This record gives sequence, C-alpha cells and structure tokens, in this order.
Amino acid sequence: MTHPDHLLRTNPETHCHRFAFQSNSALGLVVFMNRMLFSHRFCCSFAHLTAVSYGELLHTLWVYTSPKGSPLWHRRLLVA
Repeated sequence: MTHPDHLLRTNPETHCHRFAFQSNSALGLVVFMNRMLFSHRFCCSFAHLTAVSYGELLHTLWVYTSPKGSPLWHRRLLVA
C-alpha cells in the first residue's frame, strides 16, 4: 500500500490534504473528510488510507454528525 506522504508528494491533487494526514486531531480528519466528499477522486484517494486512519475517520464522522444534546455531543467537545 502506498504511504499517504508518498501520495502527497507525487499527486498534486492530494497535496491540499497534507494537514489531515499530519494532524492527529479530530478536526484534521473532519477537514479531510469534508474535502474528499466533494472530490471526484474520493474513492481512489480514500482507498489509500491506512486501516488506522480509516477507523479514526469513521469514528470522527460518527461523533461530529451526532445530534446536538446527545451523549456524543459532549464527547465531541473533548475530542476537538
């Protein structure tokens, strides 16, 4: 599997997502998710994420899309 850093160096279209790969914060992953959802290369780029990044991305999406007032809303404040 190609390492994300390698993709960023060789593919200009993914260069703008460097922050998401370098940041371990939930915000970085959300920024990445928002950008990739509107990218025509979403499937191709998403397939190169590591299993760990994939799991973190799904967890972050779950937390950030939870209804305000739910238990996850309070966790969201702690994660961010």
